[in-house]
Amino acid sequence: PDSEELAQAWVEFGRLSTDADTDIDKAREGFARSLAIRERLYGKNSALWAINAAHAAAHLKDIGVYEEASKLSAQAARSLRALPNFDNERAMALGVYGSAESRQGNHEDALPALKEALALARSAKEEDLNIKATLLNDLSVAYSRASDQESAIVTTRELLAVDREIFGDE
Repeated sequence: PDSEELAQAWVEFGRLSTDADTDIDKAREGFARSLAIRERLYGKNSALWAINAAHAAAHLKDIGVYEEASKLSAQAARSLRALPNFDNERAMALGVYGSAESRQGNHEDALPALKEALALARSAKEEDLNIKATLLNDLSVAYSRASDQESAIVTTRELLAVDREIFGDE
């Protein structure tokens, strides 16, 4: 009953439920079961649990379950803080937290988290342009929600430069 394969199957169940917008409760169940299995197998302070939690939080945020996404991503970021060589994953977790907080109108927590996430992504050993682009987008949206249009424009211009790196001028 507790295997990595079953944990991954539950992740896919949750992911497919969010992608299809079928049933939020089914998505929650899939992610919760996956996390419970990985917690029993590896513990909550393991990289596998934390990365699983960060991805689950991102999917929950995408379907509008902001409070749950915020709590889960914060927990993932805390777990990843103690692990070396997971800066991109921690940046992603902090980014999900910041974006979820922004969507709930909590700009005091959202903006610092997103800025920290972006700083982590910029300083990571291996730069991940997709994570960087996602963080720049989320930070720009958070600035706009916080009525800081000037910062939103500056951040969006940087996002455009990163998108050009990823996709080219066309």
